[in-house]
Amino acid sequence: ALIDGYGWWDHRRRSQQRVHGMAFCGALSPVGGKRICSKLQRRFAMLSVPPVDGSGLAIFSALVGGYLGRGGFEAHVVAMAPMIGAATIALHAEVGAAFVTSTTTPHYVWGLREICAVARSMCDAVAELHGTRQRLARFWLHEVSRVYSDRLATESDAAHFADIA
Repeated sequence: ALIDGYGWWDHRRRSQQRVHGMAFCGALSPVGGKRICSKLQRRFAMLSVPPVDGSGLAIFSALVGGYLGRGGFEAHVVAMAPMIGAATIALHAEVGAAFVTSTTTPHYVWGLREICAVARSMCDAVAELHGTRQRLARFWLHEVSRVYSDRLATESDAAHFADIA
């Protein structure tokens, strides 16, 4: 009634209360892939955020590579930044496809926040501790496990994530 009639009926005053100059803003994420009611959908502009693509990879690689370059890491370790970025974005896509939002797992919403958390964690790497390619790869695996698998609801989901990672 508020959207269609620009107000509501006040039973105590026995008159219509009008609302002018009001803007509505909402965010919807259909749970389990269900459709949004067309009566509600037609009143809003629908926006969709595309998945992270090559530009996200370039940003991630530049951030992590720049940090590793200034952090005292050797050149062959710094050269891993694009591979780490590609692996993170590929893992993010697989996690998004494997663990979808449902009524029992409404927190399975995977977005840019997780990629940023991995990038932020990779910038915490220390050359003395993670100075080789193998140690940096293990650190990356630990961080993506922390970011993604800590949000998983069941042991079977955690085991499936371990298979993906």
